[in-house]
Amino acid sequence: MKIPDGITDQLSSLSALGQDWEPVSTLALVAWLVFYVVVLAGAVIGGGLARWIDLVFVPIHEGGHLLFAWFGSHWLMVAGGTFLQLFVPFALAAYFALRRQIPGTAFCAFFFFEQFLPIGVYMADARSQSLQYVTVGDPDKAEHDWYYLFSQAGVLDHDTAIGGFVRGLGFLGMLAVVLWLAWRIWSQQPKRKTVPNIEPPAQPPVASTFTFGNLGSTLETAGRSPFWQWFHLEQTSEQNGVHRFQPNGPKFHSLCYLDVLCSPTGAMQTMTLGLQRKFIEGTDEPFARDLAKSFLCAAFPERSEELDRVVDDIGSEFGGARPVIVAQGAQSARRTVAAPSAGYLVFIGQGKRCRLKSGTFEIEEENVTESLIDWLCLRVKPSTW
Repeated sequence: MKIPDGITDQLSSLSALGQDWEPVSTLALVAWLVFYVVVLAGAVIGGGLARWIDLVFVPIHEGGHLLFAWFGSHWLMVAGGTFLQLFVPFALAAYFALRRQIPGTAFCAFFFFEQFLPIGVYMADARSQSLQYVTVGDPDKAEHDWYYLFSQAGVLDHDTAIGGFVRGLGFLGMLAVVLWLAWRIWSQQPKRKTVPNIEPPAQPPVASTFTFGNLGSTLETAGRSPFWQWFHLEQTSEQNGVHRFQPNGPKFHSLCYLDVLCSPTGAMQTMTLGLQRKFIEGTDEPFARDLAKSFLCAAFPERSEELDRVVDDIGSEFGGARPVIVAQGAQSARRTVAAPSAGYLVFIGQGKRCRLKSGTFEIEEENVTESLIDWLCLRVKPSTW
């Protein structure tokens, strides 16, 4: 999910909605799912745990009357109880969503919709006023919220229909949260691929040992390199001679990978750096640029003029030769590259594929889509042209 730049420029906090949710164990999500199903089932039969939760909202509702009474409007004072009753769980759900925390978002959203049920009952009671309800202040001056509000709106005769409709919305919303949580459980199962399953590139025609710049010629030498150590790369899988490495920190673990194809003797043959496009284009863009630039500099300590221009363009958005990492929350002094290279256009997503040669090696840049996820792939291998 990507929020339009025009909106994030005005409301920068919304950019968090484009990030991944914080990881939660499947066992914890299943436990929460069972809880919500039990509460929903109890609400359907007219009781259960939901009634106890409703007691928490009674002081919130009454507090809304007292809060909005300060505005001097009787209508606002009466409507303020229901408004605050719904606003509190809605605001908390939005807060947890911006923090990308699944349990908090689901809990608050579920009980936001659950509150539609007692509100619908209260609405349907506007004419009959047969319910016992809590009030603040002098009980002799108490009035039924929805009798007053519906009378003012001229819809008092439709109180039961409106109440039933609101209750229906509540059940639909609660069910939607349950289904969303079930989808979250299903989507994080192993069958769902979070990084592209790239087929091993064809072996170079010459059976030789290749030195990838400062990374050396074997995984052992690469693992001791400053690039490997700085980005905390750890092996996460191996298949058909392709060794996959990813950062061991949870923040960037799923946003990038480094595939290394090795020969049966252990010599490195091809290296492919994959970066999710939302990593390059999101709030963590400086880190994505630093990773790409550092990879190219490590693999090509001596670069051709064309490749050197690509490396400079990647860093120029954040001040040329200076490091591209900036302090959290800082506003980078970004400037547009006057004449971007073809490789840089692929990097920023304005090109599909580019192939460059530097010495005896070549680099292929390509934007691909795998399992509905957009990736930029930087592949370094011995040149065949």
